[in-house]
Amino acid sequence: EKQLEDEDELEKQLKKAEEEKKKGTFKDEDAYDSEEERKKSEAEKKAQAASLAASGDAKKKAKPGKDYDLMFEKRLEASRPKAATQQRIEDIKRNTQLSEEAKAQMMQIELERDITKLEHISAPFPRIDYTDAVATLQKKGSSVQWGDDLGAEDEALLVEDYDRPIFIMNYPKEAKAFYMKENPDDPRTVLCDDCLAPEGYGEIIGGSQREDDYDKILQRIREEKLPEDAYDWYLDLRKYGTFPHSGFGLGLERTVAWICGVQHIRECIPFPRMMHRLRP
Repeated sequence: EKQLEDEDELEKQLKKAEEEKKKGTFKDEDAYDSEEERKKSEAEKKAQAASLAASGDAKKKAKPGKDYDLMFEKRLEASRPKAATQQRIEDIKRNTQLSEEAKAQMMQIELERDITKLEHISAPFPRIDYTDAVATLQKKGSSVQWGDDLGAEDEALLVEDYDRPIFIMNYPKEAKAFYMKENPDDPRTVLCDDCLAPEGYGEIIGGSQREDDYDKILQRIREEKLPEDAYDWYLDLRKYGTFPHSGFGLGLERTVAWICGVQHIRECIPFPRMMHRLRP
């Protein structure tokens, strides 16, 4: 704000000087005994004016006359960002005047995918119990049996009837990690869910409620024949106090692949493993 006030005051002084010059009433306060003295004085004034302009204190000592050209250049330089901002505003205005259809076409060109399939993505999302999902897959000709984990082909079959992501809930405990909480309504299963993206992109989110009972989680570790000493720190979290909680993980690359309509997930990974490269 102070810099703007300084610039406004300077502009008033410059305009006043211009008017006085036109009327012939402008009086140059500087007089020099020699050309060398005049050049020296002008150099000092230019340096002083530049310092004042940089510190935002030009209003106090800047005056019209010899400093006019230097101050004008400073003001012109300061106005350039404003001009760029104004240009950006005009660009935004032009973009907002585009029809929704034109915007959709532009986005479709940029993403190289049919974005109308994304317009249906809104809550609520279908929730399907694992047992019901297996029955549906068997009707569609899948050989999956209850207790099996769902493969990529099974997931694609489940979502082909939907235009948005779906959730598969309550998988069998044998198909999931030991730390997932047992389902009180069906002890064969755990309280978990997988979010499957449409168009055959598969699982993009996996989540579950965590087992907070020390004895039960220790039992699950032993059932899975996992080394107990490797999970000492994890068991201590339950032994010394915990609370009911859940967690999830989102597959960023696979989610990006679905949104952008990319056919191979490798194109969405910054450093994918290739035939001749295992490390970035």
